[in-house]
Amino acid sequence: MPRWATARSAEHAGRLAALQALHALGVLDAASREAGTSRSEIVREALRRYFMLREYRVLRAELVAEAEAKGIITDEDVFDRVS
Repeated sequence: MPRWATARSAEHAGRLAALQALHALGVLDAASREAGTSRSEIVREALRRYFMLREYRVLRAELVAEAEAKGIITDEDVFDRVS
């Protein structure tokens, strides 16, 4: 690939990232007005939910692996063990 093509691609990628950031700010501003809260509060809540979901997925993967090792695969397997 010619050197100019790489530079042009990087330039376009930078412009695209800037446009996406501006769009995200617009969406965030609109959500802030709609909710009657600050942008910071919306971002804090989004991050809190993101990290909770991330932790849930990690724990679920560990528990699923442990259950499968014990032969618990289906809902019926769980029901049989609990009943």
